[in-house]
Amino acid sequence: MLKDIAEEFDRWANAGRAEDMALGHMSVTHKMLNTVRFDSSMVVCDIGCGNGWAVREMLSRGAGHGIGIDISPEMIDRAKSKKTSKAEYMVSSASNITKPNHSIDFILSIESLYYHPEPSKTLDECFRVLKEGSSMLVMVDLYTESIGTHAWIDALSLKVHLLSIQEYCELFKHAGFSKVLFEQMKSDAPIKSRSDFVCNSYWPSYENYLDYRNKGSLVITAQK
Repeated sequence: MLKDIAEEFDRWANAGRAEDMALGHMSVTHKMLNTVRFDSSMVVCDIGCGNGWAVREMLSRGAGHGIGIDISPEMIDRAKSKKTSKAEYMVSSASNITKPNHSIDFILSIESLYYHPEPSKTLDECFRVLKEGSSMLVMVDLYTESIGTHAWIDALSLKVHLLSIQEYCELFKHAGFSKVLFEQMKSDAPIKSRSDFVCNSYWPSYENYLDYRNKGSLVITAQK
């Protein structure tokens, strides 16, 4: 299954979707990162980093060292092409992070977790590498309460998880995180008008798109 995921995201990278996803997720990601106080002592990590844009953003906000992890070699090649001395990128499964226990100060994950074969193992591994008292911020757009995104399940060629807000929060708690909070965070990007909207397999109707924009992204904050 990991091979299938890697190959699919390689295709996405070659089709330019890494850049499209970065633009689409930028507004909510900036809002998320605005809640974090970065400093030069911090080691930060992005799980499912794509072309590395969020790693570079965290470094620009003052983090001392950035780690980007992605299952796709093509995505990592794109991340490495942006020369940044304080960043390292690795092809890896999120359930097997090659970093020592208690070595990371902050973990970010944007629109990645529901693709993972076993999200619980990812969160167990994140808990392992995080320092005591550190936190993790996760964003997903596909979740039970966001009915407008459910068409993605059939549109995607990969198996994905559809979990409720409560189920996501329980996963974090089961991994050992002590303080788990959630918010449905809306993007500041303009909402397309009906006349500008074009239906496709991901958005079979304008109503699906509006529901997604009105529900917002699910953002979970978890502290170790």
